[in-house]
Amino acid sequence: LPLAEALLWLGDTSAALARLTEFEAAAAEMDPSVTWGMVRNDWLVARTRSLLADLRSPSRATADTARYDLRPRPVFGATRFRYDAMMWAHLPAQVADTERVVAKLTVHATERGTASADGGLVLRQTYDGIDLDLPLRALLGLDDLSLRRQVRDAARELTAVTVTDAAGRVVRRTVRSAAPMPDELRGALEDGTGFLPLAAAVTLPARRVMVGETWRDSVRLWAPGGLLSPDAKVLATYRLERVVEAGTRRLAFVSIAARSAGAEAAVLSGELVIDVASGEALRLAASLRTSAARVLLTALREPGRPVTS
Repeated sequence: LPLAEALLWLGDTSAALARLTEFEAAAAEMDPSVTWGMVRNDWLVARTRSLLADLRSPSRATADTARYDLRPRPVFGATRFRYDAMMWAHLPAQVADTERVVAKLTVHATERGTASADGGLVLRQTYDGIDLDLPLRALLGLDDLSLRRQVRDAARELTAVTVTDAAGRVVRRTVRSAAPMPDELRGALEDGTGFLPLAAAVTLPARRVMVGETWRDSVRLWAPGGLLSPDAKVLATYRLERVVEAGTRRLAFVSIAARSAGAEAAVLSGELVIDVASGEALRLAASLRTSAARVLLTALREPGRPVTS
């Protein structure tokens, strides 16, 4: 229940709904009188069902038959975004069900977009700040000072250019820095799908879509420490879950779901929020799970007016 509430706070309502539904299915076997600290099972079940009712209520509303254009607009001014990623992993010496935080990465970037000659987008990211923390190194008694200096030096004049085609698929991404980057940072920025500009985070349909419609496309998976092979790809299913009014904005919620099989079994879930009027992606929350680790990523458009210079 606390994890589901945290996912709701981060904006990943699809993952939260899955966890709450799983918990509700097991609730029939729970003794309602059992107390966990200050909380009893009957309260946990009641809270779970209350959240489920809130999440499922849009499906009982009047059917939305409008068609929405979700594609990003060709040109947008400079805007700041914040990307956060955290990875937990099972360590060989730990109890089977114990996870430790092994990597944390926070990136602030200013992003600009222009139209390309072939109808796609050219998206430029200028990195304003990077914080890479590897708690596992401290656990092993390694000094983080040299690593932090590398990150600081690499962040100076660090830029990335992402080019998409007319369908919104990434065809090229180039990362440049004035100083060498640590391997984990380079892997995250070059290969990490979650650190792409939000305008290129999800392939959006060229046609207008209705609430409930789905589309599919391949997505590249990335996790720190070589957890997945560099070319790991899965076929993701995207779905326009709902469109709601929020103040002066009309927001579209697009769910993301993918699963890989075999030696690198992984499950990806997430949600992207788009301003329908401007085509601007505002927030992404995604969770990647494997048998050995899990990665949680969030990306947010930072509040305030767009950057003008």
